[in-house]
Amino acid sequence: MQIFRYRDGIAPNSFAFVYVLVGYPVSIYGLTTGNVLWYVAAILLLAHSLVIAAYLLHECIHQTIFKNSKHNEWLGMLLAWITGACYSDYLLLKKKHLRHHANRVDSLAIDMQMFFREHEFIYKAVGMLEWLYIPAIELLTHILAMLSPFFLPSRREQRGRVITILIFRLVFFSALAAWHWAILPAYAIAYLLFLRVLGFMDAFQHIYEVRLNLDEENNTQEFDRDYEEKHTWSNLLSEKHEWLNLVVLNFCYHNFHHYRPGEPWYRLPRLHAAKYPANQPNLALKEQLLDFHRYRSQRLLQTHNDDVNYGAAGVSFLAGI
Repeated sequence: MQIFRYRDGIAPNSFAFVYVLVGYPVSIYGLTTGNVLWYVAAILLLAHSLVIAAYLLHECIHQTIFKNSKHNEWLGMLLAWITGACYSDYLLLKKKHLRHHANRVDSLAIDMQMFFREHEFIYKAVGMLEWLYIPAIELLTHILAMLSPFFLPSRREQRGRVITILIFRLVFFSALAAWHWAILPAYAIAYLLFLRVLGFMDAFQHIYEVRLNLDEENNTQEFDRDYEEKHTWSNLLSEKHEWLNLVVLNFCYHNFHHYRPGEPWYRLPRLHAAKYPANQPNLALKEQLLDFHRYRSQRLLQTHNDDVNYGAAGVSFLAGI
């Protein structure tokens, strides 16, 4: 009986699973060694294990890993626990991301522009932290996702679930702290690196409009496939060395991913190269880095603009708000 959706996915997906399921505990153990070099290496391994776990969760949402949708859902929920995305219900994360594909917009439950205007202190604090390259907007969206059942009436029934998850995670991290004091600060650094990578990858893949319809069941498709193609970019880490794009599990081949969302991550380089001519529609890494730096604070209050790509902020598929 074939468990995996595609036969050619057995080896690459198995390798990715092993990398996360081994890398995560090994990196935590490495934080207890007392050796500075091992400590730094463990932080980097932990951060990258979280990155791969997040993009495997993305594959689960698109059901590219297993034939059975329930198996994708179970793995997705496990990966949500590992990445700290578990405060939002997995099915809500799936709904948010698939709506992003179907409607060619970013569907949110909270108007972040209005939120920042109403909470000027938070806006200034987030802006300053982003200026310092700390992923404050990603942290804020995760916190708001955790708190959303307590201020969004549509999610009131999720309060017990969130409280239970919070208790379990507090016990888990308390146990880590009791094991070795150095784990928690290192884990915090690794988690910030992880969020910074995801925020960077999300920033320049689209110029999409925002719709506050995530908690609504009825929504309309306003934009067509041509609009999607013109407002989507592939932000490759390297065009010359394809293996470098595996650092983000080929999530950077974003045009072809939107063209055929059911194609698994390991096929994207070949399919992207076949569909698009050289350097199209790719953003050069240097250009991404410069714009990410240039607009790192300004993008928080920038709205949709076809002329200037300030970059998106707070649209992660890991936060259900």
